Amino acid sequence: MRTGIVLVDFDNATKISKLGIAPRQNDVNRLVDQLVFNCTDTLYDQNVHFEELQFLFYSGWHNEECNQFTDLYFMLKNYIDQTSKRYKKTRLRFKVPLGLAARPEASLLHTKRQHSGVRVYRPKTSSTCIGGGPCLMHEIIQIRKKSKCPRAICDHVLESLIVYHEQKTVDTHIVCDLITYSCEKDIAFLSLVSDDDDFVPGLIQASLNIKDIVWVRQKKVSRYDDLLTDIIIINI
Repeated sequence: MRTGIVLVDFDNATKISKLGIAPRQNDVNRLVDQLVFNCTDTLYDQNVHFEELQFLFYSGWHNEECNQFTDLYFMLKNYIDQTSKRYKKTRLRFKVPLGLAARPEASLLHTKRQHSGVRVYRPKTSSTCIGGGPCLMHEIIQIRKKSKCPRAICDHVLESLIVYHEQKTVDTHIVCDLITYSCEKDIAFLSLVSDDDDFVPGLIQASLNIKDIVWVRQKKVSRYDDLLTDIIIINI
């Protein structure tokens, strides 16, 4: 059976952040369906031959702050359990890798970390807040300057109001698996789904080990395209 491996940089490929901080199961199902079907159809159109596709979804699935898997992780697992395992003539397989392909038993946890900052504003209402509603913009400005709420009896501080999350070890996990799978003889081709140029070195290295490697992306041009002459580039 000709099997292709599709490594998906989930947050980048699905633009899941546009759904806000609390996406619903139906939204996740719709985004993943769209990604899977678009990728499969696009590979067909490029005459890449396969009978089975294995989609591997990578993201910051484990929250360091509460030491638990994220809600998005469980929604994706629900999708995998419920979705059809065939599309047209292709058998589909899905996986959420927690460990490296070379050492799957060693899970990489704490991959989603919270930091104080201004990337995302998370409105909160204190039980002692005079206004009884989320902070106003002029109050946010004061919070940034003084690190605490200007309202006299509000107990909120900067670290609890203005936060952002970042992924750790996810990109290196993808690159490691990309190279590992490129060395396996029973893999027909490899595909990476992401717009991130940080994966270019991994793509180049993997292309030395496997003949057919495909970069699926939304952006039309990368500044590194002249280095990728041995890689099939598909824009979706």
